[in-house]
Amino acid sequence: MNRKIIIIGGCVIGVLVVVAAIMDYINPPKRPPLVTEPAPVAVAPETISSITWQQVDLIYNLKSSSTDMQKENAWKGFKGKRVRWSGTVSEVSEGMLGGLSLQVKMNPDTLTSDLLITLKKTEKQNAARLSKGMSVNFSGVLNNWGTIMPITLDDGQIY
Repeated sequence: MNRKIIIIGGCVIGVLVVVAAIMDYINPPKRPPLVTEPAPVAVAPETISSITWQQVDLIYNLKSSSTDMQKENAWKGFKGKRVRWSGTVSEVSEGMLGGLSLQVKMNPDTLTSDLLITLKKTEKQNAARLSKGMSVNFSGVLNNWGTIMPITLDDGQIY
């Protein structure tokens, strides 16, 4: 009798294994893909910093008493931040490689320009509408400062 129970038990287990295999075939379990794709990243709108021209000008103006060491240290807090300011067009130019530059005068007593902005390529139409002396609203990412050269911004846009 023990032998019959073992045989019947083995048959029941065999049937259960076959049923489970059929069920997996009909309705396969959810498994992660072998090659995972990165999850879509939500692109946040560009964040405009609260840095004002007055804050920057206080340190980097030619009349400033800040030393180059102080300026370099302060720039660490400005570099890479997107700002949105207004100024007066000094010059608009297109480089040999197709790059667009906008020079902006922020202070009325500046001879040439306070800012040199490298514009996005998509800004060509907007840049073509600008004339010297016009007021311009723009944004850009603070890149570098210079003792004699203007402050540079990248990724510029005109509004």
